[in-house]
Amino acid sequence: MFVGTPARHGRCPLALLAMAAIGAGCGGADATEGEGGPVPGQVTVVFAEGTTPARVDDLNAQIGAEVLRSPVFSTWYRIRLPAELASWLGCRFYEAQPDVVACMVAVELVTD
Repeated sequence: MFVGTPARHGRCPLALLAMAAIGAGCGGADATEGEGGPVPGQVTVVFAEGTTPARVDDLNAQIGAEVLRSPVFSTWYRIRLPAELASWLGCRFYEAQPDVVACMVAVELVTD
């Protein structure tokens, strides 16, 4: 099952489709050191263009989450959720916000 609704705003970025195709959040094994896969307790949130870092911090504070990786050339943030909050519930929270385009379980990708 793909967690997130990338088409909610009528857009479905190709990268989000690629994540779905490789099985992000499909119940596979969690990522371990040096291996790829879903990362428990972390989500990738795609914010709308123009969303400020202060707004991202305000939303995170509402649920006790924190930014792990801020974007440089995009609007994709890696966010750590509180331990008691399941990733799919975290995505539900973010997807309910008008500033959010999509949310998905975070995935570590590795290359050989």
